[in-house]
Amino acid sequence: GDRRLAALDRVVERHPYLAEGWRFRGAAWRERGWARAGGAPSLAWAEADLTRAVELRPQWAEAWADLAWARYARGDAAGARAAFERAGTLDPTHVGIGRSRSDFAARMARR
Repeated sequence: GDRRLAALDRVVERHPYLAEGWRFRGAAWRERGWARAGGAPSLAWAEADLTRAVELRPQWAEAWADLAWARYARGDAAGARAAFERAGTLDPTHVGIGRSRSDFAARMARR
């Protein structure tokens, strides 16, 4: 939790050009936001970090899928849908992204 985020803070501080650091820190913020009541600030940090990751590596499908989940967690279904579409376009055979897109579609169908 906090130790992981602190370590990733140092990574992105020292190496702001490493998309992996931004993605991993964004995923850690997203996990924290989902796990706690009142997680909105953590989810906002997650979306910001994951946005930075895809800015640095715009062809990175997994980072787009992570961004989609962060947007979904913040209540932005349209933004999540767009990010999942981008991820699927970039890597249409990625099994994990395919599962995530299916899970997202099922959640949207239940709404």
